[in-house]
Amino acid sequence: MLNNITELIKCSKRNGEEAQRAKEMLFNIFYDELHKIAKARMSRERPNHTLQPTALINEAYIKFIENKVYEGLENRVHFFATASKIMRNILVDYARTHKSQKRGGKEEKILINEEIDGQSEQGLDLVDLIALGDALNELEKSNKLRCEIVDMKVFGGLQNEEIAKVHGISSIKVKAQWNLARNWLRKKLQNEQA
Repeated sequence: MLNNITELIKCSKRNGEEAQRAKEMLFNIFYDELHKIAKARMSRERPNHTLQPTALINEAYIKFIENKVYEGLENRVHFFATASKIMRNILVDYARTHKSQKRGGKEEKILINEEIDGQSEQGLDLVDLIALGDALNELEKSNKLRCEIVDMKVFGGLQNEEIAKVHGISSIKVKAQWNLARNWLRKKLQNEQA
């Protein structure tokens, strides 16, 4: 079904009944995929997090509809990159709001480790979600692919092989780009704390 996303996107941009059916199918796919992404993402949050996967997916889905994000999509790569970025923005905005409501309270922390064959590989460890969001905005300007890989792994819950399929590159290249992005982010976040 996911291989049909590109064709459905093209069809949805036409006029008529076929385009309307394509839009409805896209909405169903978007909702299902966004739900998987949200569930994977929220499983990595603290247990008492007040934002639940259903709320996250509903907010992301509303952004897709209200902002007509689907109209600008070109293919499945664009879909996954956009969905992951929307999730990131929602979680970072939520962390900012939560912090401001506590009037300078604790930062929302996020654990970023990559799991390979059930074993955790050293990642970015526990980082401030707001600082990570700001750093990713900066990374996106200089290296969009690396930013998308981080978004897809951290906020989209995708594995290297899935990201490789989405981008049409090898999983070895995904891992290399992930390592470069992770090192850049680690340095950036350490400099922010210093």
